[in-house]
Amino acid sequence: MKIFVDRTALRSRGAGRGSYGLSVRSHNKKRLALAVGLAAVLLLTSAAYVFADDTSSPFIVAEPDAIPKPNNKAANVDITISFAGDTTLGNNVGKSFFVDTYREKGAGWFFGDVKKVFSKDDLTVVNLEGALTNSSQHISKPGSRVFYFRGSPKYTDILKKGSVEICNIANNHSMDYGSKGYKDTKNALKKADIRYYGGDSVTVSKVKGVKIGFVGVQFTSSESTIKSLIQKTKKKGAEIIIFTSHDGTEGSYRPTARQKAAAKAAINAGADAAIFHHPHVIQGTETYKGKFIAWSLGNFCFGGNSNPSDKDTMIVQLKITKSGKKITITPKVIPARISSHDGYNDLRPKIAKDKTKSRIAKKIKQISGDYL
Repeated sequence: MKIFVDRTALRSRGAGRGSYGLSVRSHNKKRLALAVGLAAVLLLTSAAYVFADDTSSPFIVAEPDAIPKPNNKAANVDITISFAGDTTLGNNVGKSFFVDTYREKGAGWFFGDVKKVFSKDDLTVVNLEGALTNSSQHISKPGSRVFYFRGSPKYTDILKKGSVEICNIANNHSMDYGSKGYKDTKNALKKADIRYYGGDSVTVSKVKGVKIGFVGVQFTSSESTIKSLIQKTKKKGAEIIIFTSHDGTEGSYRPTARQKAAAKAAINAGADAAIFHHPHVIQGTETYKGKFIAWSLGNFCFGGNSNPSDKDTMIVQLKITKSGKKITITPKVIPARISSHDGYNDLRPKIAKDKTKSRIAKKIKQISGDYL
């Protein structure tokens, strides 16, 4: 809409600089008053309207489509999540090297060399393999060579000092001390404000406005169970779902048929990445339908063995970028070692450098493949 005031109805009467003298004929008074009044109303009721000079009219009200519209496009959101492997904060029955290290070095020792990575990400996730409980009543397991992993509930301070925010508890050692030990573990994590997930427990963490869901299973979980858990996580509002599974053959550098089936089931059901642990050694990586898979992260801060023969491990980082409704995930593999020493496990994982880094990177490439 435009409002014009006829210049012939306005005449300068010698006004000084910066002002106007108006001589208006009587039959144009109502016309001028109406025009000026409408312009004033428009100015007062809509700050979006602006006035501009024109050679044919002293006042022009700009059309709405001529006004620049605000840019409501949200800036890109970048989120980094780090995943590390088997983390056993304690020892097997009859062993004490983890407890002794804690007493001597303190809680900050264990993640001291990797905290520079974990403290810079948005979330760090580890597989907490073992119970955090003071109970001494472990369950009975078949076989002659069995392990019962247990640590004190106060060991959550190791996770806190190491900048670990989430733990998977779906593994074959979480129930080593029965339902009491399992409950104690969850209570200890909750008290320390550390999220956990696994089995029927899924969690959705909101990071920079983006809801990220975590689903964890172990071994014999069926495809229908995996699908159900992912659907459960979607219903909780998760925009991105990370699936983890504790499965595979110990000491093997290749995924099993069951690992492959679980990864396919999860991704087909809507998971955005699949990450495995349990073999205690690293396995390769690949993609399926454009989604990243890490077949085994290996050990990490592992109190289950004082001197494992293979001390290679890796941290997997997923960089999530959200631009509008579009979400992309870019994986990064960081070669590492579970110990600062080659001859024994000092329980202090470290980032690999130089020749060691190159060797582990080459190893990961060699054991990777198109398994799916």
